[in-house]
Amino acid sequence: MGTSQLGGAVYGNPNLNQNADIILNEVGSTNRSVLNGALEVFGKNAAVVIANPNGFDCNGCSFINTSKLTMVSGQSRMSDGAITGFKINNDLTSDFIIHELGLYANNTNDVDIISRAIKLRGELQAKQDLALKQGNDYYDYTTGEVKSNTNAAPLSLALISHIYLISQQAALNSSLLKKVQG
Repeated sequence: MGTSQLGGAVYGNPNLNQNADIILNEVGSTNRSVLNGALEVFGKNAAVVIANPNGFDCNGCSFINTSKLTMVSGQSRMSDGAITGFKINNDLTSDFIIHELGLYANNTNDVDIISRAIKLRGELQAKQDLALKQGNDYYDYTTGEVKSNTNAAPLSLALISHIYLISQQAALNSSLLKKVQG
């Protein structure tokens, strides 16, 4: 038994004999993922992957005890039980929108957001490395490369006064994208 930040006292799953390294959450419905609060990994921190080919709406979403966060508007591809990559949805309605209340991954070292279209309307915070990757074909989870055909949509800069995506460790800081010190 342990104490969760969100759920209080929690018993571990007796059917599991070790902690997860990667947690894959793949949405199988036809709806977008609507994230309006915190997601916590209970136990040892782990990489969290959320895949939804229908897109994402993040409005005040945050992540607790997450070593790496990958959110993809696509479907996973697996080989021998391991994630190899994601087929990115080519439909513009399956975009990734960070709404006014933002996305906060202040304690997450690496944040990767992959979609055909990404719209920033609120603040985005990551502890260390932040990657916004656009493409409309395939994302290789191992290499981090995005492949596209020639019809990829541009990055939406709605409500951004400045954006700087060339960064060394402490250099990422604009009106909506921020590196959290610490």
